[in-house]
Amino acid sequence: MGYCPCRKLVSDKLNPNQQQVVETTEGPVLVLAGAGSGKTRSVIFRAAWLIMEKKVPPWNILIVTFTNKAAGELKDRLENLLQFPVRSLWVGTFHSICTRILRFESKNLPFHSNFSIYDEDDQKALLKKIYKQNNIDTQKYPLARVLNTISRYKNKLLLPDDLSNQSEEIGAYGDFFNVFLNLYTLYQQQMMLNQAMDFDDILLWTAKLLENNQAVRDKYRNQFKYVMIDEYQDTNHAQFKIVHLIASGHRNICVVGDDDQAIYSWRGASIRNILEFERDYGAVKTIRLEQNYRSTNAILDLANSLIKHNRRRHSKDLWSDLGTGEKPSLIVFDDENDEAQNIIKRIIKLNKAGTPWQECAVLYRTNAQSRVFEYACVDQKAPYSIVGSLYFYQRKEIKDLMAYLKILANPRDNESLLRIINEPARGIGQTTIYRLISFATEHNLMLFNALLKADKIDSIQSSIRKKLLDFALMLETWQKLVTKKPVLTIVKTILEELKWVELYQSSHDPKEVSRAENLVEFVSAVSEFTEKYLSDNDKAPLLEDYLPFVALQTDLDQVSDNKDTIRLMTMHNAKGLEFDNVFIVGLEQELLPHRMSMDSPEEIEEERRLFYVAVTRARKTLTLSYAKFRRIYDTYAYTQPSMFLGDLNPECFIKAGDTGAILTQPRPKPKKKNVLTESMKAYKIGQKVTHPEYGEGIILNVDGEGISARLTVSFKNGKLARIIGSFLSSGKSE
Repeated sequence: MGYCPCRKLVSDKLNPNQQQVVETTEGPVLVLAGAGSGKTRSVIFRAAWLIMEKKVPPWNILIVTFTNKAAGELKDRLENLLQFPVRSLWVGTFHSICTRILRFESKNLPFHSNFSIYDEDDQKALLKKIYKQNNIDTQKYPLARVLNTISRYKNKLLLPDDLSNQSEEIGAYGDFFNVFLNLYTLYQQQMMLNQAMDFDDILLWTAKLLENNQAVRDKYRNQFKYVMIDEYQDTNHAQFKIVHLIASGHRNICVVGDDDQAIYSWRGASIRNILEFERDYGAVKTIRLEQNYRSTNAILDLANSLIKHNRRRHSKDLWSDLGTGEKPSLIVFDDENDEAQNIIKRIIKLNKAGTPWQECAVLYRTNAQSRVFEYACVDQKAPYSIVGSLYFYQRKEIKDLMAYLKILANPRDNESLLRIINEPARGIGQTTIYRLISFATEHNLMLFNALLKADKIDSIQSSIRKKLLDFALMLETWQKLVTKKPVLTIVKTILEELKWVELYQSSHDPKEVSRAENLVEFVSAVSEFTEKYLSDNDKAPLLEDYLPFVALQTDLDQVSDNKDTIRLMTMHNAKGLEFDNVFIVGLEQELLPHRMSMDSPEEIEEERRLFYVAVTRARKTLTLSYAKFRRIYDTYAYTQPSMFLGDLNPECFIKAGDTGAILTQPRPKPKKKNVLTESMKAYKIGQKVTHPEYGEGIILNVDGEGISARLTVSFKNGKLARIIGSFLSSGKSE
């Protein structure tokens, strides 16, 4: 073994609080590590201290990280510090550690040691077969909702047999629960037959094994004499249970995390794990890491003034030795395009002054917001990349909608037709598609023409033939419109007749809700294109005018090989990253906090934490912005500034008007001839209304006067709709 002068290194390289983390090895330790406070360094030095100073064998240490990448980097840095390999150290994610345990302990499980691990696509494929075999309606019981509910129960360590007392669940889920329970049972039976586990199973079976088998539990308690868990605020119930079963015996557990950065409740993470650590283990030593090594004090002052408004948190006050720095700025733009164009202009100016593109990040709340920034980058020839997400026009739901447009413009486009034949789901499976293709080949027909003759394909059962023919006739009806109606009308017709946005919005899966937002954003994009086209032409653009424009937008070769690019990303995807210059955009009510996350104080606090995470990504400069108007669907709507801007100490930022910042050019609002004074309107923006079918909503835009005005209404159930005022059941309501 090489020599590691740990004591000197610890005193030289770490601040007093970090040293305390390293040297406090016995008993439960809670490390409240603020953003940028050097927590990874503390964990690495603590592991080195245990090995070199306490003479603990590496195989007696368990370190759990949030990502595989973090695990690899931690091990590399530890070996660098120690100057010898530590192959026997157990370091990895919960899933990698638990998979290792399950393979070792297969004799105690109903699985053999080489069980398969199913990813999300495997899960969907299996569930689709179960739906087909049992005649389950995918519209009534959406696949995404069922998988999401299965995941939720597994995170609670509940298998189908554990759900015998159903009264509470039926109350929560209604009729859905009985069908769901049958699906869950069949799904688990099939997983067992296939000797397969999904990602939630890996945690569930490990927790059940440790809980129910004392010999196995004692084995791992004796092996893992020292346990360290990183990002503890992001652990779920199953992960908490696994850690507690291993560590509650010797209680030599050190958890590192920041409750102010807990932003993953939507995927099962529980902030209670870090808030109630003292209750779970008792006699806990709490150490706060508040010195920040990333940001200037001007940025940290703003972050502190924001997060102190959360009640459910451990108090922390970040500070830095990096100087005061430049005060963050708040800029109000006319609309979202103005915001995007001017933010990208600022970034170009920074780049010309010597800042690398990759040190500039634009952070937004929803994936759909990326579109205007992608366009601004292309328009101004600035290289960009989207972190942790697909480019707007590459997202599945956008490609699906584009496939509809392509097949309407070119019926010979078989690939587009095959993409949408069962999108959204209409009960047309792979066997049917194979028989349709065989019929087309046998009769030398275009696939679209074969669809129109679906009633003559004897190898397909009559009910499915009807679905094929209905689909073909729907496309044929739309095809007749493409040379007569504007492209905006075509797109809206497709979405409205398919009820596509509502379908995604009805899901409980955040991914599906995001798809709905992207489809709505697509309409905004077509509406914007239409306005620009009309400024140079006498008539509204047709589909044939729009498709070439989109083709240019999807040509991303310029950024594919260029690592030095502007980073565009959601606030969730920004966690763990840092940049010299950060631009947080779209700071408006219903974007941040998001309209789907405003029903409880807990949801509001998580949205505030998300904003805090975004703020603390910045090293040198921070720019906040919002738009006074935002296009929603095909209408401009007034916005309200985010409630979180009111949390900020006014001394902590500069308003754009105070600094002579960018002057914006107001964009013309559509239909100015119809602008009415408020006193002339029967309905007002911000007014609450009720619809007999959609329930309660709030008016975002008013077009016209009296009860016949056309209203854009955001309903509490997530639906966004254009409605004539007279259709509101109770008229107007305050």
